Amino acid sequence: MLKIKFQKIEKSQLVVDAVEEKILEVTSRFPKLSKCQIDISLFLENSSALPSSDLFILKLQVMSGLYEGVLISKEHCNFYSALNELCEEVLNFLEKVEAKAKTKVNTKTKMIDFSKDLKIYRSTSLNK
Repeated sequence: MLKIKFQKIEKSQLVVDAVEEKILEVTSRFPKLSKCQIDISLFLENSSALPSSDLFILKLQVMSGLYEGVLISKEHCNFYSALNELCEEVLNFLEKVEAKAKTKVNTKTKMIDFSKDLKIYRSTSLNK
């Protein structure tokens, strides 16, 4: 579930379509994310570094579900660049989370297997 908030920027269907397309790419790679409530806030601010250019700020926040509390923000002078960087950051984050989860599962499995081996070793050494 995706909610797009426009703050300090005019609502545009072109922007909505671009955000939905990019988030769909992310959720297709991580189906668990599609079950989460995702809020994306779009801001447009005048850049303090360059007086003539604007700064697009995109914030993605997961409001509910497995990844609740995740907040990722990206800013760029080009909206599409900011959107691409935001999606890349989300993908990197989710890949790290999945890798950690797999490592924990593998560690638990190895410990369980080790304990089974230990029990077998103890039972055979006691019989001798």
